[in-house]
Amino acid sequence: MMPPIKEPDLALAGVALLVMFTFLMWHDSPIKNSRPLDPYVQHQDPRITGYGYESWLWQDPFEYDLNSCTQGDQSSTTCVSDKAEDMQNGETVKKDYVTILAPVLKAPNTLENKEIRTRYRYAVIAGLIESGYRPREPNRLHFFSSQKNSSGNQKNVSGNEYDARWERFYKESKPDIVVVWMNSEIFTNKDKLTYVSENLRKFIDKSNKVYIYDLNNIIYQKQIKAPVAFINNISFVPYLNSDEALGALTENLTQNLAKELNLRNIFRSSEVGIITEQGSEDARNLANNFLEHISKHFVERSSCHIPVMNARLPVMNAQPPVMNAQPPPCKISEIISEIKNVFYLKGLDANQTIIDKQDKNGDYQAASKQAERRAVIDLHNPSPLPVGPSQVDYLHRLAKEIKNSHNDINIDKRDSGIKAVGIFGSDFNDKLRILEALRAKMPEILVFTTDLDAQMFSPQHWQAVRNLVVASHFNLRLGPKYQEHFPGFRDSQQTNIFYHTIKLFKDDVKNDDKKPEPKIFEIGRNGPVLLAQEKDEQKKDDESSIDPLDNAQEQATEQLGLLGGITLVLIFFLWQVRPNSNYLIGWLFFGSLIIFPIAYAATIDTLGEPLSFKDGISLWPTVFIQIIATLLACAFIFSTKRILEDNSKYINRQYFDTVSNTVDGGVAWWPSLIFILSGFFYAKNDVSPSELQLDACLGVLLLLTIPYLVTSEDEKGNFRDIKNWAERNPNILGLKDLWQEYCAYGQFEHRAYRVVAIWLCFAIIETLLIYLLPPWPSPCRGDTCDWAAWVGVISFVVIMILLFFILDAVRLNYFWIQKLRTKHPLLVDKTTLKKEDDLKTFDDARINKVDSLRSLEQIIDLVAGRTLKVDRLIYFPMLCIMLMLFARTAYFDNQEFPLSKGITFAASISLLFFAGFMLRNEAGHLKRSVIKCAENLGKDCFSCKTEVDAAINRAKKTEVDEVINRINNVNKGAFEPMFEQPVMRATLIILASIGIFAAKYLKLFE
Repeated sequence: MMPPIKEPDLALAGVALLVMFTFLMWHDSPIKNSRPLDPYVQHQDPRITGYGYESWLWQDPFEYDLNSCTQGDQSSTTCVSDKAEDMQNGETVKKDYVTILAPVLKAPNTLENKEIRTRYRYAVIAGLIESGYRPREPNRLHFFSSQKNSSGNQKNVSGNEYDARWERFYKESKPDIVVVWMNSEIFTNKDKLTYVSENLRKFIDKSNKVYIYDLNNIIYQKQIKAPVAFINNISFVPYLNSDEALGALTENLTQNLAKELNLRNIFRSSEVGIITEQGSEDARNLANNFLEHISKHFVERSSCHIPVMNARLPVMNAQPPVMNAQPPPCKISEIISEIKNVFYLKGLDANQTIIDKQDKNGDYQAASKQAERRAVIDLHNPSPLPVGPSQVDYLHRLAKEIKNSHNDINIDKRDSGIKAVGIFGSDFNDKLRILEALRAKMPEILVFTTDLDAQMFSPQHWQAVRNLVVASHFNLRLGPKYQEHFPGFRDSQQTNIFYHTIKLFKDDVKNDDKKPEPKIFEIGRNGPVLLAQEKDEQKKDDESSIDPLDNAQEQATEQLGLLGGITLVLIFFLWQVRPNSNYLIGWLFFGSLIIFPIAYAATIDTLGEPLSFKDGISLWPTVFIQIIATLLACAFIFSTKRILEDNSKYINRQYFDTVSNTVDGGVAWWPSLIFILSGFFYAKNDVSPSELQLDACLGVLLLLTIPYLVTSEDEKGNFRDIKNWAERNPNILGLKDLWQEYCAYGQFEHRAYRVVAIWLCFAIIETLLIYLLPPWPSPCRGDTCDWAAWVGVISFVVIMILLFFILDAVRLNYFWIQKLRTKHPLLVDKTTLKKEDDLKTFDDARINKVDSLRSLEQIIDLVAGRTLKVDRLIYFPMLCIMLMLFARTAYFDNQEFPLSKGITFAASISLLFFAGFMLRNEAGHLKRSVIKCAENLGKDCFSCKTEVDAAINRAKKTEVDEVINRINNVNKGAFEPMFEQPVMRATLIILASIGIFAAKYLKLFE
């Protein structure tokens, strides 16, 4: 007897996998505070010469504090002047020049304001250089201060708060440009502005043109326009001479945001929430305009209307105008009141570090350490303690409140609660804090805001800002005609300043009547992705466009063409090298004909999801992978039918020398019809629960189960026939009879009945489960939502059908092996036989010992050959499920795998694995029973008395040992070693897929 084959020892590999999974599960890094500490290098006081000091073009114009030169030595007070004429001291100024007054935030002197001043100065200087101007002193910044005396006392009221910094730019044959940087607080107080304006008047009157850059929207306020009205040739930049101008910009921006939400399937006011900075007038205006526009969109989709009077000409004895009777009128105020509006105070993290005295290393280092301690957030407990000045804990409670609203069971529409949250504020770091709090609780929630910022593209902020929808008038750079010599800016406000600067001073742009239009962007992995708002909107790709070139659509079309060519070549190559592959080649070609036209339609659909594979903002890769999984599942279903039928024909020829007709089942018309109807109603409820509600869907599914419940046991197609076949106790049967019964029950028509019955049960469970665990809304856009929803549910249904086909094949094989062990004449327990015919059959089977041994060996070979084909079918659904899990990863889009479908998949796979392990266990029992029977056959002649009988007995004993040895050496099919079993290997494969699914919910990789 050969020694048994040792099964591979994978215990060490299993421990290693367990250690790795545990490491991934618990290893994470704390999230640092999104607000940076001081990124600027600490410089010593610059060298002062006359009325200027060293300052490079990229520095903050107020980085050097003039108060420091009045402290200490008395002689240093000469560095400050209280006369505007000193702007011209030591300089040769042209008779005609242009003045730009640029008010910026000087106080409080925080890191945020310092960064804003640095950005604004860079944008203005970049615009002047782009227009052909050059700085006269690139490393020098001039200053002067204006001090208001009180009661004759020379001591100023509030130090040098009226001081200004200025620099000069020149261009051949053009007037010089003087840029004056001023404290914007001057423009918020009429008395201060009047005093400073009078002091600057002598200098400003010599300018042939004066521009005031309203960098902080201060000039917009009516009460501060009057004090500067005396200035000749004054213009406000941007062109905001009226409330209507600024209002129009805000209207366009918020109107596009409302359109975008409409494209995102946000149709109810209860599905929107906004978070607004309370102290910013601009943020409040944006929020109010957005509420007005989004409410109008909700009215358009509701059953009510805005009342409109019937237009009639006045006639004698005419009836008074009447209101339209249908539908009932809407109240915009009521719709707005349903939208959740939450306020926050600027400086959410209480990290507004004052930098006036950062030159003191001790104070600066202490502030840095304190900010660093505040910055650490634990991933397992991200909500900070509700103590101290920070407002972050309020945001986490708000996020939890929004998330809890989605857990409410809503039978009518299934998904409830807020689906989209808008953030209107002036500080990007505050927005980032809000995003972090929302994404910590709801990674897939749709968030929208205004104004692009380059920090949104930072990899360290990706988890928070991914798929953020941003409305902005400008990108971070302009088209080639407008911006040729400078790279992209840090935020859209810099682009705005740059554009209006070159609009004034660049020769080939001055007469350009093009105006920037509001745009919608979605933050992707590689930067912002422009989203069209109109069906016929053409993306500008000419060099004269204000916006940068955007050829994403053309690039996607060319990529599809190249991929299509590669696919066709690979299919042709496979056809040439693989024999008997016509079926496979036809299926691959058919799948390509489905996927590539859909992909092309996606590229030309401007209102749908953008087609992208790497930006993380497109559902199309998910749709394509799900289509591939569906096509594979369909192919696997037919392959399963063909593999089992071909194997049955082979066994008939090999073991029984017959060709049985039982393997060719009829067409399963009735179960096919039930499956199509049940699948459609289930999918319709899954995709549109408001159109086909739960009670109607359940009613249809239950109605379709009635034919199975009322079918008699003797009628074909009863879904309980395998159970009845296993439970009934007929006469003992031979190997051929049991095989024919097995083939009869394995006909495709009968199998289809049982598979559809299992599907109906799981469809009812899944329909109820999805209301218990409603999925988060898909991050889709436009018509892509319908594509993604229908493809997703169809792929789920088809893969479940494939899984149930394999499960039925394994179950039927299990009961057939059990029948062999308990009903075969050589293996049946004689004590269970009652009828004389059964006892006679039992005895007749043992008359010829040689034939009995061959029959036992034939049983093992037959079971091994059949289970070899059946066991390997388990790879089919595992591959499809892996594709489904991979398709719903967050790499392609900010999406989740529905937990209800994950549970259904897990339950089905568990049943399949359980059936596989039970099949192996039953095959092991059969093998032991066969060996025991063979041993008993060898003992029947041990009582022989003559030497001849003894010799015959020894020969038979030797033959028995050889048969037992051959049976023990059968190691294929269900008799393979444990870790070589397909069910075991499939278990290891599916664990990788479950790891992807678990990582999504356990947030292992965030």
